Amino acid sequence: MSEKKSAFLSKKLILCIVAACAVLAVIVFFALRARSTGYRDISVFELSADGVVSRNGEELSVYQGMKLQNGDNLKVSGDGFVRLLLDQDKYVSLEPGTEINLAATGNDTDSHTQIELVCGRILNEIDSKLSDNSSYEITTPASVMAVRGTAFYVSCDPDESGSYTVDLAVLDGTVGTTTSGDDTEQFVEAGEAAQLFGNEESAQVTYINEPISYGSLPANVLNRIEERKENGDWEALPVTTEELEKALAIEEPDTASDETDETADTKTPTETQEAADEDSKDSEPSADTKKTGSTKHPTDGSPAENEDNVSEQQPDTPPAANNGNNPAPVGPQPSGGTDQTDKTPSTVKKPGDANSFPDIPVNHTVLFTTADGKVFARQTIEDGACAVCPTLIPTGGSNWYLGDTVYDFQTPVTSDLTLCYK
Repeated sequence: MSEKKSAFLSKKLILCIVAACAVLAVIVFFALRARSTGYRDISVFELSADGVVSRNGEELSVYQGMKLQNGDNLKVSGDGFVRLLLDQDKYVSLEPGTEINLAATGNDTDSHTQIELVCGRILNEIDSKLSDNSSYEITTPASVMAVRGTAFYVSCDPDESGSYTVDLAVLDGTVGTTTSGDDTEQFVEAGEAAQLFGNEESAQVTYINEPISYGSLPANVLNRIEERKENGDWEALPVTTEELEKALAIEEPDTASDETDETADTKTPTETQEAADEDSKDSEPSADTKKTGSTKHPTDGSPAENEDNVSEQQPDTPPAANNGNNPAPVGPQPSGGTDQTDKTPSTVKKPGDANSFPDIPVNHTVLFTTADGKVFARQTIEDGACAVCPTLIPTGGSNWYLGDTVYDFQTPVTSDLTLCYK
């Protein structure tokens, strides 16, 4: 009897194990099926700006944690930025004025991401190396930028004529770039920048493998670079903390003096006059001073004593000059005139001032045109630096000319220039 009971329990245990295995197999099947249908985890990771998502004819306000889908159009406005997180290892930060179209298919191990940058500025951070079957591309009207695991910044500025200027700055790894109508891939390494200029018909690389101009990057991007460098990332990027701080000081100048000016401007004329009258009362000579001032001749006839009284007691500007419509000057005026108030802004750099602000560089635009006057390329050059001869050149000429003279690219640029290839 006990043997039959034992056999029955054994069969029951076997059936339970088989049933559990069947349930587990079903779960694995549907999980794999879900992955093969194109599931991607894309969300709004952080935001300090306004954004709108256009999806299936509807407009949705962006909020933190919002899930994005393949085919979404995202526009960012206001101040700050919007940072997206893709598959837990890819970050895309969008600056204000940026518009993208998102195409994301596959799954987190076999992903295909294509971001069409319609206009604006984005920072891409791909922290994990992509698998052999994965891809990540940024497309603009002038170029396609493909990566295998890197960090880079891209800006796209279209104008009313249909032309585009695309700037690329590689912060880590390598980016392969191809232009419209040309399948030849050119590579840009960490610390290097490239600019592409194109229109509806073609695109040309105007310069490549140039050092990054950090002063031209947005403050949000500079802060991110500084943060990643402090964490030991992006070691190949040749920039110091001091250089980043200087670039940030240029990007975000001190606004204390502006706020002071704004506060003064917001005062009404009545408030200004009342303040001036109050100051004039404080600075008005006492009764004893009036009696001994220069308006009365000294009784002892001593010129020296009279001169001392004039310099110490008489205001530089006669009271009669203030007719009640203009505020009277407060305090002594500097020699050489009655209206020589120091108007030097507090933000102007002075020699020897340890707290002085860095000089803001002056930039100039160098246009490169063809013989028929069409713009072929453009460069932004800091005052005193030299322009760079474009890697690619137009056809139908022999050299770059400034007027009727062959241009010397060793000449420092001190103004806007237009160079013609003829």
